[in-house]
Amino acid sequence: MKKVLISCGLILAFSTFAFGQTGITAKGFGSYGLLLNPEVEESGIAGEEMTKGGISFGGQVLYDISDKVAVGAEVAVGVEVGYLAVWKDEFTDPEYGKLVEASISAIPILGIIQANFPSAGVTPYVQAGAGIFSYKAKILLPDWVARILEEEAVQETTTSEFGVTAGGGIEIPVGPNVNLDLGAKIYMIFAADTVILLNPGVRVSVKF
Repeated sequence: MKKVLISCGLILAFSTFAFGQTGITAKGFGSYGLLLNPEVEESGIAGEEMTKGGISFGGQVLYDISDKVAVGAEVAVGVEVGYLAVWKDEFTDPEYGKLVEASISAIPILGIIQANFPSAGVTPYVQAGAGIFSYKAKILLPDWVARILEEEAVQETTTSEFGVTAGGGIEIPVGPNVNLDLGAKIYMIFAADTVILLNPGVRVSVKF
């Protein structure tokens, strides 16, 4: 039994050492987006609820390339995938009591570059990226409206739009190789009307 425990301990130690040398950082994040552009107005229907922006989430995987570039910062490159709520409008039809809903969301698939500037106990950073946003518009109509218009009750349109992101924040150590990341990002999607989202949020960063 002792030999088994020793073997397991050696395997764990070797695995920890190996992962510690990979230079890979994984980030999971949640944020609340604020729609800065375009200006979307409520239609004035009683009980209407419009969210300009909304809860967003996603993740990043970054690889450290600091030893490959001659700059005075730690530099990493990687990818980001997530979900962004752009806007949502819903209300109950006053005559028929049916929910009407319209929304736009986006799924970013981005290349990312990040520069870290370690200081006493914390790590400020800046980040930028570019890539494709899968941009989805959705309309949910009451059945009676759909029948009158001879349309589907649920309508979805998805397009691929180019966009960019930029932001920054500060990483605060909370455990071995684990940081709490507080920051904000701007997303700019070049759709028919350029969409600009400000996303302040919290991230958890784990270094391997």
